[in-house]
Amino acid sequence: MILKDLETVDKQLKKEPDEQNVVIQPPSTQPGFS
Repeated sequence: MILKDLETVDKQLKKEPDEQNVVIQPPSTQPGFS
């Protein structure tokens, strides 16, 4: 789970601010969180 969290943070840092808002959406909306 920690590795997935690190990948999510890494993606957030690489994505644009607008895309970060999408990444912050509820777990049900994030396929990677399931």
